[in-house]
Amino acid sequence: MNLVAYDTLSSPVDKTRTWIDFANKRIMSREFPHRNYVTFGKRYDPEESKTIHFIILLDDPPLDRPYNKLLFDGYGRSKIGLKSVWREIGFDKVVCDCNVTVKHTEHTDDGDIYELIV
Repeated sequence: MNLVAYDTLSSPVDKTRTWIDFANKRIMSREFPHRNYVTFGKRYDPEESKTIHFIILLDDPPLDRPYNKLLFDGYGRSKIGLKSVWREIGFDKVVCDCNVTVKHTEHTDDGDIYELIV
């Protein structure tokens, strides 16, 4: 019996979309537009009994919450640091790079909001 096929944990990471860079605790994405600042939001959904997390991309820094500069590398990928919310979102259980899904929920002239689906 060939047991090598059972040693792999998951399918390879699709780096054309959005994924978690486990080693650096950040989200890497090719799906986000070029904005200047990033912050996080959350909302509790009583119907599903879970907390929904959002990535908020803004042109101007928010006045009411902590934020970071949105960084882009030479390949056009955005890099969003997750160290401040790593445990809260539940990424402390992640042990290797993996894909995540982001759903564009709102667009305005000065920002975009994406739902983070883990």
